Amino acid sequence: MHQRTEGKSIDFCTPARLSSTPENYEQAWELPSIFVTSTSFIPADMKAISGGGKRNHAGCKIFRIRVSLSLYKILKMKNLTVIYFLFFLLGVTACKKASVKDSVIAAKGSIMVIDQNDKINSDFSGISVSIENTNPVTYIPVSNTGEFEFPQLPGSFSLIFSKNGYGTVKQYYSKSLIDSIKLGKPGGQNIILLPLSSVTVNSFSGYISNGKFYFSCNVSTLNADLTNGVTLILQKNNPLISLTGFYGNTGTSRFLTIPVSNGVHFDSVCISRTATCDCDFINSGDNLNVKAFGNSISKYGNSYFNMKTNTLVFPSINENTNSGTLSFRIP
Repeated sequence: MHQRTEGKSIDFCTPARLSSTPENYEQAWELPSIFVTSTSFIPADMKAISGGGKRNHAGCKIFRIRVSLSLYKILKMKNLTVIYFLFFLLGVTACKKASVKDSVIAAKGSIMVIDQNDKINSDFSGISVSIENTNPVTYIPVSNTGEFEFPQLPGSFSLIFSKNGYGTVKQYYSKSLIDSIKLGKPGGQNIILLPLSSVTVNSFSGYISNGKFYFSCNVSTLNADLTNGVTLILQKNNPLISLTGFYGNTGTSRFLTIPVSNGVHFDSVCISRTATCDCDFINSGDNLNVKAFGNSISKYGNSYFNMKTNTLVFPSINENTNSGTLSFRIP
């Protein structure tokens, strides 16, 4: 048999308008509706005995709860401090409920696949997204529209995006970045996969004149792809041009990617400020070092910034077919 809880009944009125009821031992109080519509928000000292509610003469909806005798005496004092305390208690509880709900909302990202004709490819089959340094490897599903959910991990992590024939992207995600993505702010949630470059740099030469570096490069390609390109990395006062340590600092380096096909190509790039060249990269007395790499080129970009290493990464570059390094002393 159900045992009735010892205590008194009190009616609560919503919306926030004070009213009274004719029943003995009952008093209507102003409380938010969240208090009376879910028993999970009622303190352990209270037991809900009526959840549907009724309308009184003042138009308020009455919800009845049963409280212990001790709590009933406190409420009957009509002490506003007590009421404010209840509001605070309910607010804290509601916030905790909301924070738990927010914490399970997954941040989402998307993958864009660019084909050899520099067009968006809608085929997302064969794409692998995995969490770095997991054993066994943890994979993240990718939808047929290229969308994925970031893993809900307590700290920072790196994701590896790969597809056969395409450059591999490895991106680092901090907790603050994931929180920012959840809020809809841009930064790191869109991944671009470009075809691996098949361009080979056979020869590379150049000279400096009137604030520009003029160069020619002879290349060969396996296919006549629109994404065939050559990337030049220019670096001052440092002859060691390393793709793993290229920071993309415009004060000390530059890069340029041009489209190419089989044969010799001529082009130029601005390196210092002149009447016809608005650039202040190189000054008199500096050493300029230049290296050419076979790479992919796309209107969607061919590089990304790794937020863990603070380096600029060219995921589709052909590292095995680069030129030697050219060095010049700027007069």
